[in-house]
Amino acid sequence: MNREMIAIRNLSKYYGFGANRIDALKNINLDVKIGEIYGIIGRSGAGKSTLLRCVNRLETPSEGTVFVNKLNLTMMSDPDLRLARKQIGMIFQHFNLLESRTVFENISLPLELIDLPKAEIKSRVNKLLHLTELKRHQKHYPNQLSGGQKQRVAIARALATSPKVLLCDEATSALDPRSTQAILDLLKSINTELNISIMLITHEMDVIKEICHSVAVLHEGEIIEQGPVLDIFTDPQTQVAKEFIKTSTRMDIPKSLRKILKPKFEENDTRLIRISYRGRATSQPIIGYLISHFKLTINIIQANIETIQEETVGVLVVEVSGTEHDFQQGLIFLNNNQLHIEIIGYVHRAATGFA
Repeated sequence: MNREMIAIRNLSKYYGFGANRIDALKNINLDVKIGEIYGIIGRSGAGKSTLLRCVNRLETPSEGTVFVNKLNLTMMSDPDLRLARKQIGMIFQHFNLLESRTVFENISLPLELIDLPKAEIKSRVNKLLHLTELKRHQKHYPNQLSGGQKQRVAIARALATSPKVLLCDEATSALDPRSTQAILDLLKSINTELNISIMLITHEMDVIKEICHSVAVLHEGEIIEQGPVLDIFTDPQTQVAKEFIKTSTRMDIPKSLRKILKPKFEENDTRLIRISYRGRATSQPIIGYLISHFKLTINIIQANIETIQEETVGVLVVEVSGTEHDFQQGLIFLNNNQLHIEIIGYVHRAATGFA
């Protein structure tokens, strides 16, 4: 665990016993590297919040271990755990600010609780006000702030004790799109400038692809897929991951086509395929090459190109008509050029308007 800031090993969390036992997490294993932004994505009830709360021991794991900065939190006494938590900041979906305290006072609260001298408190809070662009709001109360400003206060408060890890529990889900982007930009800046490892949970793939380096897909308490965001985005292996990516790219197959989609190929059918590609391949005339070299007729159903982690990524959904030999030769060409192909299904040719 030389480079891991968070290391989770064989972590399980369950409630109750016997026939009444409910498994919230099942044998979780993952690593968050120093300076990494790691995303956990899953549907509601997947166990995301439970996992995050196990990391800072707000929940006690039923089995397994959690290491933060090489410290085994699962084996600690309560006094040692309180000290270790100074290295872990946490922000929540609904901010959890004290309405009776100003912005300055909310940020200073964790420092007051550890009896830091007033001069040092003032110095630290002023730096955080500058970092989060809240200087002119320092005397305001939470009810005078927008949702985005409240989350900035919560982030500043979480950073007050100079943690090495920042845990984010759906930090943008209560915000409008503009505020969401501003908070994501702030988290990226904090990660870069302070080299803080960030672990965040979300149900939105847009958040993952915007700021995360790695991602784990959590489903019914289990990690079913994990890896670099670019790899998961361009070549998802599970249906759950594919569905999240589909919502992010807004590339759902049209209903008219879904109605006539078949799982098995028959003579004279066309093939519906999804092509994912990245880097230099996004600037190459892939479709033109397939048409001219393999005698394939191609109908572009949907196309999307965007930038993720400063690399260009493209996704195409196309309908392909041609002989089986020509189609297989085309697939070989795509595979040889590191393009990821998924055969979605088949459509009878007469239903597409092809001759």
